[in-house]
Amino acid sequence: MSQLNFNIPNEAEKFLKIMGEHENMSKSAYAKKIFMDAVNLRMMPYYALLYKKGEISIKKIARNTGIHFTKVIHEIAILIDDIIEDEDLFQKTSEMNQKLLSQFQGEMKKKQINFDAGVN
Repeated sequence: MSQLNFNIPNEAEKFLKIMGEHENMSKSAYAKKIFMDAVNLRMMPYYALLYKKGEISIKKIARNTGIHFTKVIHEIAILIDDIIEDEDLFQKTSEMNQKLLSQFQGEMKKKQINFDAGVN
């Protein structure tokens, strides 16, 4: 964790003091809460923009945010609505799925396992 120091207007300082007292927190703790809420609100949309431009990887986003890469992928997919679809990739994936399914069924047949009839 690191420290960040900056000046704020007097009105904001008064607000933080009042809200901190209301929330039973110190002024600094309440300021940190507000700051982190704002950072978290803007973080993933900004990373999505960088990802879309090709300037950052999913792996780096996951490392920077501490969020598991599968959740990062999910969040990025929600934020980017024009992900390029590759028909060749879809075809190759479909062929690979069929090949794996065939191999799996062959192995199950060798072991005399039939999912329709149960174990022989």
